[in-house]
Amino acid sequence: MTITLDKYFNNSPELAPAIDSNVSCKSTMWHLGFCKKEYLPTSRGFYSHYGQLGGGVSHWTKETSMFASGYDFRNNSGVVQKNDTYLTFMLAERAAEIIMGHSKEYPLYLHFNLDTPAKSLEVPPEYEALYSDIADNRTRKLYGMYCGYHV
Repeated sequence: MTITLDKYFNNSPELAPAIDSNVSCKSTMWHLGFCKKEYLPTSRGFYSHYGQLGGGVSHWTKETSMFASGYDFRNNSGVVQKNDTYLTFMLAERAAEIIMGHSKEYPLYLHFNLDTPAKSLEVPPEYEALYSDIADNRTRKLYGMYCGYHV
């Protein structure tokens, strides 16, 4: 038995609640299919997409092994050059660029969410150090990840 996305999810441009096709942006992860071009965010009503297409991406390397092994970080349909910048900081910076560069004359729909906390508790050392009084390693890392939201 083969299960396809088309059978369970409407593959239409109306997925993104855009008022105008040039004001709908996405800066985050995408878990609604990527095996065909028509499943990508820019084919589903978003003017742009910045982030991973799958899940389980490392916050530092942007590598994944959830659906297939490899690098998973995109800017629209192109691959973002590999770097070691913390993923939360990259997504927040891109969202700020979109907001600051957008004309107030037109409405903006920005779908922005961070994938933290995630499967892997990866956190910048300076944020984890803020909670050095917490003995439990996982809890300390989790608090550090939450602190990273305030970038």
